[in-house]
Amino acid sequence: MEETMNKSKSTLDGRSVFCLVMIVLILLTVCFIFFNSSKPPEESMEDSNTVLELLRNIIDPKGQMTDDELSFIIRKTAHFVEYAALGFECLLLAYAVDRGIRLHGVIYSAGGCLLTADIDEFIQSFNGRGSMVADVLLDFTGALTGIAVGCIAAVIATEIIAKKKTQK
Repeated sequence: MEETMNKSKSTLDGRSVFCLVMIVLILLTVCFIFFNSSKPPEESMEDSNTVLELLRNIIDPKGQMTDDELSFIIRKTAHFVEYAALGFECLLLAYAVDRGIRLHGVIYSAGGCLLTADIDEFIQSFNGRGSMVADVLLDFTGALTGIAVGCIAAVIATEIIAKKKTQK
């Protein structure tokens, strides 16, 4: 009997595994963000131009925009999307830990993303790219969007789980 209890304590349940996966995803996302921030301006622009060439026909099929305009759109969209992913991941972790959507989970998710955006801009100040409040606001807006999408996904998941439990 005692052996069975010890086995169950040492194995991870689904929620714990999900939390660990989310923590790893959050850490990978933050590392990706900070890695890109640590690049010198020339290398960062080169990366943007590579993406620009891949997306040129999708973003500007009629060729009406300059390379600088397209590069600006791509760079700002990338910031928004990476922070939306971070916000989404943070909210899902908070949801799993709290077993539901709670205000403090949303606040911690937003605060963590804002802190990450601040550190991101601080890192850029060391490699000649400068830091801008407008970029922090854009990053934070992306994070809030990801958090909102995460809230919606969590509510839908909760409804589906509740519906399945009532059908049994």
